Amino acid sequence: MIYRSLKIAVPILLLIACGKKKSETPTATTTTPMGTLQLNLVVASAATTSPLLLDKLSGVTPQTTGFENWSIASGAPETFKIKISRISLKVSGTTNSTPIADSEKVVFEDTNGKELRIDGSYVDLSSLFSKFACVNTQGEKVDTGGVACPCGLDANNTPVAQVGGACPKPAATSTATSTVTAPIGEATVPALKYDTVKVEFLAGAKIKGCVKGTFRADHALHTYCTRSNFSTFIAPIGSANNSDFEDATGATAQEMDIHIGDPKGSFTSAQTETFTLEFPIANGVTIGENGSQKLTLLIDTNRILRYNNHARNETTIPFYDRSYFFSSVFSSSIFVFVGDPGTIRGYSWETSACNNETSIPTNHICTNNPFTVAGWLTMIFDKSGNPILASSIPDDDSTLTVMKGSNTRTGTGLTPSDITSPSTGLWNVVIHLNDDPFNIVNVPGNINVGESTTNASFDGQTLSDGKYRYGTVNFTRGL
Repeated sequence: MIYRSLKIAVPILLLIACGKKKSETPTATTTTPMGTLQLNLVVASAATTSPLLLDKLSGVTPQTTGFENWSIASGAPETFKIKISRISLKVSGTTNSTPIADSEKVVFEDTNGKELRIDGSYVDLSSLFSKFACVNTQGEKVDTGGVACPCGLDANNTPVAQVGGACPKPAATSTATSTVTAPIGEATVPALKYDTVKVEFLAGAKIKGCVKGTFRADHALHTYCTRSNFSTFIAPIGSANNSDFEDATGATAQEMDIHIGDPKGSFTSAQTETFTLEFPIANGVTIGENGSQKLTLLIDTNRILRYNNHARNETTIPFYDRSYFFSSVFSSSIFVFVGDPGTIRGYSWETSACNNETSIPTNHICTNNPFTVAGWLTMIFDKSGNPILASSIPDDDSTLTVMKGSNTRTGTGLTPSDITSPSTGLWNVVIHLNDDPFNIVNVPGNINVGESTTNASFDGQTLSDGKYRYGTVNFTRGL
């Protein structure tokens, strides 16, 4: 199995409320205090809220000469279905030599996997648990008279009913009965201190959606949509022709099978293959008797759907000389943190990055063959407005890998202290790629959706050639 440490961008919320039942008659047996783990999954996605996500700043005058994709176009899917086969908590202080029964406490397990259905920014986790907490928009438990709430509550605190064994997606226009709080699953765990959340996924997922890109091969804008008969589990992968995926209207996407694990050079492994991701919890989380704690597991889907364009002018990256949809950034798009998420913000960005220059003078203008790169930045804040997470992914990272990473560190998880505010409405962010830090300066915090700013910059990212990459950045808020 594959293990990888990371921090999270779509939220799963874990609330642990502990209690110990006291025996009427003293006995020689010691009972382990138990608590209740509540888990809510939240997704950061602009797929259904902003055309900026797929149009890549179309209609916005960029500060640079304009971005063109080399080999990859990416965006958020319309729908995304993943399967989880196991969730466990690692007991703080244990090591690899500690017996599994002592070091890990299982929250959920099903060898066939249970499906999580993501539709835009809505998540249906009703198949993952048999017990659910009924919580209103203030985070307070609601007495529903014994009626279960696997699909959450509406604005009147009435449980939303399943339809055909699944939770219905809330209406696009909210009303008193369509505004839904996220469902929260419950499981019983021992009252201990934990330092890591471990989640086992099945490699086989299902995805549906379209991406847009202007490629250097022909300098033309193309729209490519998923096709059910060209999955990443067939050999040869995808199709030899872009025309099999092209759809100028973006209206005919089909659900297809897609590999979300670490392919190790090939996507065609079995869909039932599993891989495990580990999410360190900074400073750990203690589940005390009669106490409570919350954890959030967040999935950022804004660049998780990726398309490899066969019609380009370079060597094939990442794997085959064919056209296909894939998802190589799944493991770096999930994060875990303590507490509730508050505001989720997303920005399309475009930068004129300096290429192969060795010094970084103040207010430097690139002079040595600058190149344009575009991507997406997600930022998560708690309910008090304090920053938790920043995650940046380029649209095309096969050749132009700049401004890629998050404020996570190996072994410790998310590091909120890497996000600071130099002045009102601006944020400075330290991003890490493989524990290599670089800076994004003056990220706008006070612009509205659709608005742009050009007062940002980045510096300090070193690539394989040993040269710094840095430049000015144009941000357009899309979420």
